[in-house]
Amino acid sequence: SITDINGNWIESINVSLKRGAEQIILVNRTIIKKHADIVFVIDSTGSMGEEINDVKNTIINFSDNLNGKDISYRLSLIEFQDYPIMGCGGLSDFPYKIHQFEGQDFTTNITIYKNEISSVILGYGGDTPESQLTAIEKAANLDYKISNPPNITLKFMIVLTDDKPHARDCTCISKTSSGCAETFDTKNNILTNNSYISCYSGP
Repeated sequence: SITDINGNWIESINVSLKRGAEQIILVNRTIIKKHADIVFVIDSTGSMGEEINDVKNTIINFSDNLNGKDISYRLSLIEFQDYPIMGCGGLSDFPYKIHQFEGQDFTTNITIYKNEISSVILGYGGDTPESQLTAIEKAANLDYKISNPPNITLKFMIVLTDDKPHARDCTCISKTSSGCAETFDTKNNILTNNSYISCYSGP
């Protein structure tokens, strides 16, 4: 790719040359300005007890590194546990939680974001599978910045878990939401959708 002196991507360069008494080069360029909306989707069930501090510290360090670079970005956080249904999760569990930053899904304030990350505490989780499919579905519908060429928004979704999701049999999902089969397909649809740059760390 080609960038200008400020590091912005240049989509096209058109050069015309006129011969004569003097040589004139005209450059017509379109500068692409890229912005990143980044959402972390993290498992906060009891089985994450050995990993949760490393997860939080990694996200905090990542945020600090962003803050020191000339990058346009916003950060979001969703955590998930399980469905608060007997045989699925604990009664105090939740299938997803979208953290809010002054009433918004995203923030550019690193201090507020790190405080929110630090506030995550573990729930129960019940059976082995968890509710990440619902959390991923919610993450796909956040208030992302709309691309308006030449300004382009890159959407990043990072899912961190240590367990598999509830399966297509819908034993737990169908009791709390409709369209269970579609919900099951959400992960693959989103993680392979060209509009997202995704990372899924888990079984």
